[in-house]
Amino acid sequence: MASSHASRLPREFFAQPTLKVARQLLGCTLVHVDKINGKPRRIAGIITETEA
Repeated sequence: MASSHASRLPREFFAQPTLKVARQLLGCTLVHVDKINGKPRRIAGIITETEA
C-alpha cells in the first residue's frame, strides 16, 4: 500500500495497529532532504526491516 505513495504518509497512517503499520512500511522509500551549502541534497533508501 504505502510503497506506491509519492508523498508523505498522513498522520492517520501511523494511528493504525503497530503490526499493520510495520508490515505496510516494508518496501517504502524513506527520503531525507537537507541543505548543504544552500543546495538541497536528497538521500533515500528502501525500508527492508521493521520492528513492532
